[in-house]
Amino acid sequence: MNPTVKSIAVLAMTAAALGAATFFILPHLRTSPEPRATTQEAGAPDGGADETDEAADPRGKKDPRSAQTTVRKNTKSLAERNQAKFDVGEMRNEAADWIQRFRGTPEERRKVTEELRDDTELILMITAATESSIENMTPDELERERVDFEKNYRPLLDYLKTGRLQRMLKTPEEQEVIGTAFEAAQNFLERLDAALNAVGY
Repeated sequence: MNPTVKSIAVLAMTAAALGAATFFILPHLRTSPEPRATTQEAGAPDGGADETDEAADPRGKKDPRSAQTTVRKNTKSLAERNQAKFDVGEMRNEAADWIQRFRGTPEERRKVTEELRDDTELILMITAATESSIENMTPDELERERVDFEKNYRPLLDYLKTGRLQRMLKTPEEQEVIGTAFEAAQNFLERLDAALNAVGY
């Protein structure tokens, strides 16, 4: 295969992997440039103490530029927290919708089962390809990949790790169909995180 075509294919696979991983839980993948961060709900600190310390820093009053920078940082942190809460909330709502439809009519159950099994199969197929693509990335590409992961996927992975979505499932059938989809998404994000860590990012 032509090296250029191969590199484009690898990047396309990576993009598809990221989309499919979030997908599943977030039907509308967000690409907003606004950074995202983990939330208390996802088991991470909310950064509130840091904001208080920055706002109370007397040096901020002496230097207007410092004060402006602090305000921007505080605003950015609030936006990060709000976005992460939104993403985790949407993940939870989407999972609840799957469960409700799965418990509905036989036709609804069949449709949800097909959707989730197709998505799960796709995730399992592309995970290894994504790990391979990370091994071949340049330092700049790896840095961008890590930044993107922290912005867009860390809150979702943290929430998946809590097991709260799994606890919503009440029957063996729900565990088999819906639980497998949750596990595939978590596995993908964990392996992506581990692959970045393995190469120093």
